[in-house]
Amino acid sequence: MQLKKILQKFKPKAKGLLGIDINANSIRLVELSRFGSNYQVEVCVNITLDTPASDDLVITTLKKMLKQAQCSTKNAAVALTHSAIIFKEIKIASDLSDKEIEAFLQFNIEKYIGESANNISFDYQVIETLMKTDEYVMLRLITVRRERVEKCIKLLCAANLCPKIVDIDSYALERAVRRQFKDIAGLIAIINIDVGAILIVVIDAEEIVYAHEDFMPMEEMQSVAQIIMQLKLKLQLVFAALHQALEKLEKIVLAGEKAMLPELRATVNDQFNVQTIIADPFFDMKLSSAVSQNITSAMLISCGLALRVADGNWN
Repeated sequence: MQLKKILQKFKPKAKGLLGIDINANSIRLVELSRFGSNYQVEVCVNITLDTPASDDLVITTLKKMLKQAQCSTKNAAVALTHSAIIFKEIKIASDLSDKEIEAFLQFNIEKYIGESANNISFDYQVIETLMKTDEYVMLRLITVRRERVEKCIKLLCAANLCPKIVDIDSYALERAVRRQFKDIAGLIAIINIDVGAILIVVIDAEEIVYAHEDFMPMEEMQSVAQIIMQLKLKLQLVFAALHQALEKLEKIVLAGEKAMLPELRATVNDQFNVQTIIADPFFDMKLSSAVSQNITSAMLISCGLALRVADGNWN
């Protein structure tokens, strides 16, 4: 027993990260800690806002959530909406270093986006790895107006948080779903349905192949019948854009506040003849004693953000 106590003193402390999902009518917060390959849910809070999410209301609510939940960290990840992002695929020389790529993009951003580099924040992903002998490599340039990023950072700072990561909601959804479904063979459609918005993200074994967000009046998304009508139209557009048949879909994963509507899962399954599953944000994770068992698919984005705790480059 004494030896165990001594060893515990030298056990590395699990690091934690807050994933914060701010949308029009709610704020959702998840704190994940990670030790090795294991995750534990330390905090899970979902607060519905009585009025639209003004800056002052967001700051006040975040402070209230932090006090109520007694989070062990102030390090936070937040998401921009997919609709705020501009994506551009470009070819660049394959022999450039990371620093040279950033310098190249900084110098040429106006040519690609039509905006001054002073107004734009950007990142990039290598989406096509070529042979070392090839002259070019394909990048996905990810850009957003700098004011949107600065607003997110200011909101977190005003709530006494430490902003570490500004992500994209579609990427957070993908990250969480890939953890739940590790062996993806075909296409999976993630449909995040919140009050006033539907975000559809389609992934295959390697990447996001489609993402689109639509905003609509709240009164048009109250019932299962209304949501099914919207999904029939939207999924037709998705697969027309992908030049694939709906039959290629392996699964539909429902997330967001409206995913828990009674009979929605079964109705989607029957209407589209595709296996339909309610997302489990905390699949194969431990729950701390402070976390209620009543946690739902509405937390998928905030969980996907908190999963960035596994990244080693934000500390």
